[in-house]
Amino acid sequence: MQSAKYKTRQENDLILNLIDLVKDDAKIAFANIGDVVNWKSYDVPLLDEFGKPRLDKNGNQIISHETNVYLKSSDEVDPSVIDKVTSGNGITTVKLKDSDKAKERLYKYFNNSDDENNNISAVEKLLSAITQGVRNDNQDR
Repeated sequence: MQSAKYKTRQENDLILNLIDLVKDDAKIAFANIGDVVNWKSYDVPLLDEFGKPRLDKNGNQIISHETNVYLKSSDEVDPSVIDKVTSGNGITTVKLKDSDKAKERLYKYFNNSDDENNNISAVEKLLSAITQGVRNDNQDR
């Protein structure tokens, strides 16, 4: 009986690891740069060397469109979606992990079925495995 219980625990651990991998890939697949940075755009009237408004040939004030980009604070960002952050010479670059690869892995997982008749989808299998794992955990208590 101990060996069956141990095997069930191993299966549950494997399922939980698989669920963690799927969750991680889902986070990466649907992350976007707005999850990591904020930006603010604003207009600035251009001035000449005497502090007077610069005008175009039609007499209209020339406006510069500026944008400032701010990194979100670390408590607002999920670092698991970030591949690399570099900073130097006043420039900071943030690269997210490859969402296309994560989407491809999710697609392969959810379209792959071990059922020979392909009647059971991967989502149904995952939900069934989660349900079974919860039942087993409840029985162990």
